[in-house]
Amino acid sequence: MCLIQQNEGDVEQRRRGWARGGKLSVFCCCLACALADLSYALFAPFFPSLAVSRGVSHAAVGAVFAQPMLVMLMLTPLAPRLIQYAGCNRVLLVGMLIQSISVLAFAFIERLEEPLHFTIAALLLRSVQGGASAFFETAAGSLVMRAVPENMVGDAIGWTEAARGLGSLGGPPLGGLLFQTAGFEAPFLAAGGAMLLMNGVQLVIALSKTSTSAALLPPADASATASKASSSPWRMLQMPPIAAGAFICTCFLIAISFLDPSLQPEMKARFGMGPAQVGLLFGTLILAYILLSLVAGATASRLGSLLQLNLGIALTGLGYIALGPIPLLPHGERFQSVPQVAAAMAVIGLGAGLGYVPMTNLMLAAARSTGRRVDEISDALSAIVNFSFCVGAAAGPWIGGVLVQFAGFDWASSILGMCMLSLPAFSLPFMLSASRALKRSKLQPAHAATD
Repeated sequence: MCLIQQNEGDVEQRRRGWARGGKLSVFCCCLACALADLSYALFAPFFPSLAVSRGVSHAAVGAVFAQPMLVMLMLTPLAPRLIQYAGCNRVLLVGMLIQSISVLAFAFIERLEEPLHFTIAALLLRSVQGGASAFFETAAGSLVMRAVPENMVGDAIGWTEAARGLGSLGGPPLGGLLFQTAGFEAPFLAAGGAMLLMNGVQLVIALSKTSTSAALLPPADASATASKASSSPWRMLQMPPIAAGAFICTCFLIAISFLDPSLQPEMKARFGMGPAQVGLLFGTLILAYILLSLVAGATASRLGSLLQLNLGIALTGLGYIALGPIPLLPHGERFQSVPQVAAAMAVIGLGAGLGYVPMTNLMLAAARSTGRRVDEISDALSAIVNFSFCVGAAAGPWIGGVLVQFAGFDWASSILGMCMLSLPAFSLPFMLSASRALKRSKLQPAHAATD
């Protein structure tokens, strides 16, 4: 009875926090994540050619692009411990500040004449940016989970993913436009300045006495602190539903990034498409992902998280099979057209957006089935999701490049599609247990009322 009353009090407190200022906190966290991802992507249209013209090798340019993700892979597992020690808001604010300074500093590396100095400076600043993001984005994800009522956690995760996708989508065209009109420094000064401004807004929210309890986290009691200590990412990954969810998350990000190194040369050879047209194809995928992420939480509450997850997996797999198309299909060459490729890219984005949010819902339900509250598991769960994101984003281009080299584009796309379609066979038993836990958590208020 005491536990039920405590849960009811937590639910009511979260609802009051959401009504008083939680919406602003969530909006600011989403905007901060969008700016962070925008800062990663804005130099894609101009940096490679500029670096090569300065005498930097193509391999070194690739390392500059990959460096933040590698640093995030190493540091993200440490984020929950730092958040527990320093507090979610401090980690968020300091991480944003360091990232914004590193972006601003990147504006001035063009003044380095020596190729070696130029490369070292770029790698160091991108490493700092990745390290700051490892802590800042984990804290932002945890803060968003805490700021909303528990029945809206899935919606909030979808909003965050949509914001990150919007940043990734808007970064390249904005960076190219600013570079073309105002030079190398302009994109980084604009992005870094916007992040500094956002950091100030977050600081005002954190210091405001009227802000939500998610923005100024209440001091944890001894039992909550002990529970957080036992909710480390590694211990949570020992739960089969959470491990399966992390693996599915990685697979979705592999599917999104799989085409990065291979789509442009394939489309050029097949249809004579230029970089701008291929960019539109990538934009189709990301835009579809954004749109579905915005509504995935609401649709999951109607369809059921497990059904929607499997539907998202199926759409992603079918999109890749259609993209080839699969060489075993009779007269498959008849389907090779630009509209077919665009439709397949849209289906891949729709599937990933449809499945990502319910997967996180199921992971959260599995963690809560152990008796822990959202506040106690949000740090570790956010770190697991971010780590899986980094693994998938880093592995996708490598897997895609190797498969295309040895099997060709058609077979590579089809192999990934068939692997995605087989995914539920391996994860379904674990996701079923998480789905049952999610249903029990939705029924809990009814039980509480009867008690």
